[in-house]
Amino acid sequence: MIHVINNKIKTKYGLSYIVADSEELLEDAINHHRQHFDYISVVLTTETYHGIKTSQRCIDILNKLKSENLIDEIIETKPPAPLVGRHCRNIALNSLQNSGCDYGLVSDVDEFYEHDQINRVKEILKDTSIDMTYVYLKHYWADEVYAFEDHGKYNETLVPFIFKVIGDLTYGTCREAVPYVDPTRTFIKVLNWKLIDPTDCYMHHFWMVRSDIREKFQHRCNMSGWDINTFEDNIKYWEEWTPGMGGSGFYKSGVQIQPLYKQEHSIKLNKFYNYARRR
Repeated sequence: MIHVINNKIKTKYGLSYIVADSEELLEDAINHHRQHFDYISVVLTTETYHGIKTSQRCIDILNKLKSENLIDEIIETKPPAPLVGRHCRNIALNSLQNSGCDYGLVSDVDEFYEHDQINRVKEILKDTSIDMTYVYLKHYWADEVYAFEDHGKYNETLVPFIFKVIGDLTYGTCREAVPYVDPTRTFIKVLNWKLIDPTDCYMHHFWMVRSDIREKFQHRCNMSGWDINTFEDNIKYWEEWTPGMGGSGFYKSGVQIQPLYKQEHSIKLNKFYNYARRR
């Protein structure tokens, strides 16, 4: 779709958030990223995989942001188990398609990018032969300055970043998918993709940065294999965690996690997220 503003052709960028929990991050995530996107939608799961209803706090924050024109559309859904992630991402993708976006990003609320990172990727996408970008990520733990030192400086898993919104694009199983991509984020159609150098852009994943880790666990479908003792043990481990303890308490047996390190040059939360630090 061609968008002409003041006699100039403008590329329309859209962002769609998947919201189930982590509403404590929601307002600052949208405030931070809004300047880079012409359209923002939210796909709200009204009931989780484990049957937990959306909190009133989350609904109030969403309504506030919509009244301030920070969100353009809120789409409610009750995802079918076990395809929660893929179901929600396809709804998000449809919202970008229906709003006429040229390029889009489907994101969870705990995923952050620096302003100059986003701008650099937009410059890269001026090469119109590129349909999809992928980035590395860092997982943050309990506080904004701690991340996993996994396979060197970045986690080796890739995640989709900004992509060209193509009409027949859909999330699903793809045997030709880019290696090491979250299976809920693979596209059926193989696109012409580019891996972004992490010096240009990578995801800051506030994976375990929460004020209440219990709420996060209660919303995650892939925690369903834990018995009640494992669940409580891992919450206790997170609550008592101090730098240097490592992160293996959050993984099932047999998974080895590298030690944590303090990132002296990591993003500070006050750049995009007014989180009340616990430590």
